Amino acid sequence: MAGAKKFATVVALAVLQAGHCVAASLKDDFTTNPTEFFNTNFNALVDIAVDPADTDTDTDTDTDADADAHEEFSLDTCAFNPEISDGWIERVSTIALYYSRNTDALNEAGYPKDVWEEKLNDVVVYQLDRISGMLSNDTSVPSAGRIGDAYLHELKLYNSVVEYANDHPSIKIYPSELKGEDSCGGDFIGNVKVDTQPKAVSFKILSEFSFKLCQSRGQNAYNTECADWREIEPDGEEVPAGMYRYWAIWPDGDSTCSLRDLTPAEGWPDPDVVPPMTITKSASSCPN
Repeated sequence: MAGAKKFATVVALAVLQAGHCVAASLKDDFTTNPTEFFNTNFNALVDIAVDPADTDTDTDTDTDADADAHEEFSLDTCAFNPEISDGWIERVSTIALYYSRNTDALNEAGYPKDVWEEKLNDVVVYQLDRISGMLSNDTSVPSAGRIGDAYLHELKLYNSVVEYANDHPSIKIYPSELKGEDSCGGDFIGNVKVDTQPKAVSFKILSEFSFKLCQSRGQNAYNTECADWREIEPDGEEVPAGMYRYWAIWPDGDSTCSLRDLTPAEGWPDPDVVPPMTITKSASSCPN
């Protein structure tokens, strides 16, 4: 991998420049060349605030037994993505985060690249190609579970890493056991109820993933032709929690735009109760 955050493939990529002729849509860009899209937009895909609780790492060393235990990280691709805007974008973003996190984990744990790099790339490229095929055939991209036969590629990566770790006692960080081929378990994505003060005349939201992808094309993301903005009723409509851009038009005619984390600080003490999230009018004007 060249650089801190760069997907390692044999594809030589051009940097987006002024005058670059973009395809009609993000979807067209992706299906034309999934790997190039992934590389070109990699920083946008992974540059999202991530809850440390999402990592699968055990760092408790209070006892002698714990001190000898191996820390863990996860190599399985099980996912559960909230369908915020274009589901395929959320899924590709998850793959980018998977690649970024595991590249960091494997490097920091001391695994040589010839043990994992090619196999990790295979896990990623397989999923990108399958998603591209789904989009080309107008097939919906699943928001949960694995993509196709990704488990078989995960298993090759997992076995290579574990075999090296077993032969090298100095390695103290193992991958956690892969989840079963036919089951990824159950993950919880909570919803929130969104309202505004005062009540907005128009209120649109867009996932931060989609927003950054639009920006990476050198375009103004506050434009309905560039990204899939979702109009919601600002009186308690439910949406999945997450990082959003919002675009509001208020009763006095003002338009404001900003980034908002629509995740309740207290979480979901009762999973049957949907927490409210209120957005008040701000002074953040929208770019032209």
